[in-house]
Amino acid sequence: MSHTVERITHVPSDGRYVPRIAAIATISASSTSGNESQSRPFRPDDAYRVMDYDDMPEGPPPDAPILHCEEGDDDDDERGGGGGPVDTDEAISFPRRYMMLRGGYIFYYDEEDVESRGGPDGGPLFHSPPLGVIPLGRTEVDFPPGGRRVFREHAHTDARNGYEMRIRHAAGGVGDNVPDGEERPDEFLVFSSLGQKETWAKAIRVRAESYR
Repeated sequence: MSHTVERITHVPSDGRYVPRIAAIATISASSTSGNESQSRPFRPDDAYRVMDYDDMPEGPPPDAPILHCEEGDDDDDERGGGGGPVDTDEAISFPRRYMMLRGGYIFYYDEEDVESRGGPDGGPLFHSPPLGVIPLGRTEVDFPPGGRRVFREHAHTDARNGYEMRIRHAAGGVGDNVPDGEERPDEFLVFSSLGQKETWAKAIRVRAESYR
């Protein structure tokens, strides 16, 4: 007899991480046991089944549109709702992404793929899988120094219209899927208010600690 459970994992793809669902079958018979696993792509309806950690002091922050620093090209002005590239030499843009924080991941979607209502219990309706995820295993959160709203290198970008936060990823986090000693690139998020930034930072720190 076997018992199958599912968990979220992630794999690198085109400079970002995309989620997958890993099905783990635990097999027990008499004194022997084993396990085997396989994964499948993350489907739109999987978003409704993603659970937060059980032992969190508070629930996750409300899902929200948040600016996300991404590499792009000269045509990136059509990506998302947060504006196009602001420095074509560096090919960096801050498109607006629909984000939700659950357990050890931040999931981010193209805003056009999410309706605010129409899903189960009157919640959001997801038409496509997320564009990617930000794994929170072994991460640290920091803010621009000196009380600035944005990091100096992004002061000429759309980030200047909000409150920026950096998520630093250390090497060798649980389930990181990166070679030993290799660090994942930093992630930059820009929030609409200082209070929203602090709420997300607190939630990320608690979950990152639980995921170590």
